[in-house]
Amino acid sequence: MWVHLFRFLKLEHLMIGLGKFKASVKFTKVFLLAWISLAVFSCNNPCKDVSCNNGSCVGDGECQCDSGYEGENCDISSNTKFNGIYQMTEFCDSSTALPSYTVTISPAAGTTNRVSISGLHNSSTQLEAVVDDDGIAFSISRQDLGNGIEIQSIAGTISTDAATINLNYQLFQGGSETVFDRCSGAMQK
Repeated sequence: MWVHLFRFLKLEHLMIGLGKFKASVKFTKVFLLAWISLAVFSCNNPCKDVSCNNGSCVGDGECQCDSGYEGENCDISSNTKFNGIYQMTEFCDSSTALPSYTVTISPAAGTTNRVSISGLHNSSTQLEAVVDDDGIAFSISRQDLGNGIEIQSIAGTISTDAATINLNYQLFQGGSETVFDRCSGAMQK
């Protein structure tokens, strides 16, 4: 009986040792597979050498920019392309065409999606516009233009080469909800 028990315990000890060995081999295989996968995928990672300053690299190795930024490396504020002095030609519904005049646009300080506009509708008032996430469209919320007139854009866009801005806007008597004039114009840099 003792002999059988001794043989059984020895066999059980051997089985436990084999189980640990099998577990160790299994762990080693999993570790090696993970290491090889990491090595292979890191070699083929298209984002490996891409630097996206204000965004993140997507699967094809291109930057996807955060709102307010653009460019190959997301290092250009969306409002910078608007910067310049433009010659405005416009037509309004209830008045004769205004003579061509100058409009100055500059990026608003400390922002990536706002611009300051001076000279619109031949006024000396400085207005603020918000550039959309696409970096092309912009809007002017209702603001005081001076002389009891308020202005609000209907639509505004800049061309891809940043040389032309098209703008449609409406004018209100201060405090009134009634539009008294609608204007459309093109600004050339």
